[in-house]
Amino acid sequence: MGSILSSCCMRNSYPPAPFYPDPGRGRLLPGDQLKNMLTSKDFRGFKKVDDINKHYTFFNTLGQGSFGKVMKAEHMKASADVAVKIIEKSKVREHKILEELMQNELKVLEETTHPHIMKIIQLLEDEDHYYIVSELLAGGELYERIVKMKHFSEKNAAILTYQILLAVSYMHNQNIVHRDIKPENILLENEDVNNLNVKMTDFGFACFFDPAKGVSQTLGSPLYMAPEIIQEKQYDQRVDIWSIGVIVYILLSGRPPFRGKSKPEIFKSILHHDLSFDHEIWDKISQDAKDFIRLALQKDHTRRANAKDLLDHAWIIKHINNKQVTQEVQLDVINNLREFRNAGKFQVGVLSFLVSMKTSSEELEELKQLFLQLDTSKDGTLSIEEIQQGINQLKGKLGNSRIDYKDMMASMDQDGNGVVDYTEFITAAIDKVAILNKKNLISAFQSIDLDNNGSITIDELKQCFDNAEDKKDESLWQELMNEVDKNNDNLISFDEFTEAMTEMLKKKHLK
Repeated sequence: MGSILSSCCMRNSYPPAPFYPDPGRGRLLPGDQLKNMLTSKDFRGFKKVDDINKHYTFFNTLGQGSFGKVMKAEHMKASADVAVKIIEKSKVREHKILEELMQNELKVLEETTHPHIMKIIQLLEDEDHYYIVSELLAGGELYERIVKMKHFSEKNAAILTYQILLAVSYMHNQNIVHRDIKPENILLENEDVNNLNVKMTDFGFACFFDPAKGVSQTLGSPLYMAPEIIQEKQYDQRVDIWSIGVIVYILLSGRPPFRGKSKPEIFKSILHHDLSFDHEIWDKISQDAKDFIRLALQKDHTRRANAKDLLDHAWIIKHINNKQVTQEVQLDVINNLREFRNAGKFQVGVLSFLVSMKTSSEELEELKQLFLQLDTSKDGTLSIEEIQQGINQLKGKLGNSRIDYKDMMASMDQDGNGVVDYTEFITAAIDKVAILNKKNLISAFQSIDLDNNGSITIDELKQCFDNAEDKKDESLWQELMNEVDKNNDNLISFDEFTEAMTEMLKKKHLK
């Protein structure tokens, strides 16, 4: 069930120039203004370190691969448990394709954020390794759960599939194709057998693509590879849909739809054998489930369903009963969003760090559910119309207060691309009283105070929030310093840091 890279990838120049969504499309802020503000992506943006052991304490190995390993670790200053994927540069550099796949993965991880995609905290490198620091998910691989359970009920299979589809719908809307969706790359949030919350991981084969041109590299995991990849044809995001169809078939029956004892036999089965529901286990499976699988496993990719089609399929709708967040929580969030408009650039930067490093999936569960509730288009982002529609449903509870939606949108949309992504939403919506506690403030301050001398310099701000590919205007750093440095010594003490951050709470209590 391992992944393969076909030698045909080496015949032509690889990869074609990556296709990125137009950064100016729907922009609410001029491009040069983005250079003069901190966004939620700046902390996790790619950075170099001299010695990773000065930042993280490493514990046991969670997994081992061809090019490195995944280890449990702790961020020393933030006291946060994380998972760190460590990739050996020497092994990646043995083949040009591997190095370029690595660069694709880092770029995709830097840009993606979704409730059902593993949260990336930092992307780092030193002379010998790349480090992908992510949240620690304790539930293990979906593959392991399948082996243990043998197969799932239709309801539970639909719950798992729905989450995978939401993540895939978001990726495809961003012109990202994963190309290696399989149970081993889907992680459960915790070990509770009754908790089926999952997140997609391992973007080693993922890339941005141009929908007008498609992709042509032959890679993936044999059991989950679409026919057009095996045939070395041009393909697009619908190869991910095929993989989802295979997963659903396995979830319901405990066996793959196309089998073989070797890679050639598996490929022959995928290309030439018909999809079959002959095994007796399928006698108890609904026609809706079988129809869902047929739509996903269409060998002609032009007839294959897309993620949005499958999210609206009768089989999914029948089994999914999305939790509705209480009106009390919604009203609290609306107030948090309104207050966020007054946040300074320094405050936004520190909040982004705390959301990234100091919040768990369990703590964000209600906000995650509200984000998905507001995302009626299921594209993984929030438009101004979706935010307005969600708030309007509570209009009677808000009294006569007027809401400037454009102003609210502009404050949340930190990267100015015209929509609010998941991290931007969480940063604006989270309860500031809860996250700005003394312990978290100490962790944040110490994490930015790199030399541990009790004050933060401009150079330390740069090292934490700037990155090589997206340099900020030099004027930003002095502006941040002036925002917080009350005694004008060009240093930020812990007292000044705390005063700046707790100012948000004072404004909250005055309203």
